Amino acid sequence: MNEIIEQIREGKIDINNQELFFSTLIKGLMLRLDDDISIRGISVPHLIVHTGSDALYLERKGYDQSIEPLQISNEDYIYNVVPRCIVSPGGIELVADQLTNPYSLGQFQYEGDEEILNITAEFRRMPIKLSVDLKYLTDSYRDMLELTQQILTKLSFIRTFHITYMGQSIQCSYKIPDSFSGEYITELDGTTTDSKNKTMSISIEVESNLPIISHRSAMISDQGVIINPIFNVQS
Repeated sequence: MNEIIEQIREGKIDINNQELFFSTLIKGLMLRLDDDISIRGISVPHLIVHTGSDALYLERKGYDQSIEPLQISNEDYIYNVVPRCIVSPGGIELVADQLTNPYSLGQFQYEGDEEILNITAEFRRMPIKLSVDLKYLTDSYRDMLELTQQILTKLSFIRTFHITYMGQSIQCSYKIPDSFSGEYITELDGTTTDSKNKTMSISIEVESNLPIISHRSAMISDQGVIINPIFNVQS
């Protein structure tokens, strides 16, 4: 245990890069949107395509990691389902003028080889903004209208959600733009080859705080931390 703390203090363990913060942030946003948006009582899946991983497909199927599949099924059904939303994460903006005090104490967890350590250290929280494009696809104008109403009634105001990063619960928020519109074909004939799906594209900004840990101040939490010092000065 003490060896791990010394390695953290010396910088041999890069404690600020043990977990992927932005990956957790994006997953948390997608899960929150899954809960918020539905059409005809059916949850609209929010997907990121071309990630180079089958994790999304397996998570959607409720895959049990302890069971080996005996039969390969059709992986494409999730990515082609209608209605659906294609999520495209964009740029990341650092809001440096809103940096917090670098000497605030906080706790985080480090997963070692045999146990999870609760560690106390000084933090500085870096405010960030992540732009995300959402493209919804529906197969009818009626569904497009319901989707519009769902967005207006559920997402018009600032929405908050929480993610867990290194054992910490971090609050995040997002808000839809003031205006958006749908796109769909109005003329059809026998030679039309364009997709009949109706689409709606909106861009949102996700705000959160990335904790930056001062590795030199790390200590095991159960070693005791002075929170409320008592001063007793006698003349």
